[in-house]
Amino acid sequence: MTQCPITYLMGLAWEHKGQMDHARENLQKTLLLHPDCAEAHDGLGRVLWKIGDRVSAVSEFDKALALAPDSVDTHYDRGLAAFQSQQMDRAIKEFRDAIALKPDYVDARLNLGLALLQNGNSLTAAQESREAVNLRPEFAEGHVDLGLALLRSVDCRQAIDEFREGLRLEASNPATHSRACP
Repeated sequence: MTQCPITYLMGLAWEHKGQMDHARENLQKTLLLHPDCAEAHDGLGRVLWKIGDRVSAVSEFDKALALAPDSVDTHYDRGLAAFQSQQMDRAIKEFRDAIALKPDYVDARLNLGLALLQNGNSLTAAQESREAVNLRPEFAEGHVDLGLALLRSVDCRQAIDEFREGLRLEASNPATHSRACP
């Protein structure tokens, strides 16, 4: 987007500050004035998701994708929504679309790996997680996700090595020490 309406920017600022009501209000104002602003639809989708209005959030993501089908961020956000709704096929599609547009998108690769793992495809999940680790070797959660995929594919020795690397990289981060089991 070359011109960012101030209300859109304010909406983003409120979202980052955690003030979702103000964020929603500003993003809705933006869309009243600029209904074709894909970024505002995506931002409103994120805010609506965070406040629990998942149906409206998905609708906003879909509007954003209709307006800007090459939006890496919107594909990623739509993928997260699908993942959190246990719609793994849709999550996989959206994360793959984001990666096709931005091959070095580490978070999309990690989430793709988790979605593949949830779908029972541990070998492909391990490949995506390994690619994410190759792109960002210092990212502890990437090693943990790779370890989970390797564990599911019954490569326990390598899984242990990845878990150790994750612990080494972020020994003080509790998120690294405890993860939901897919």
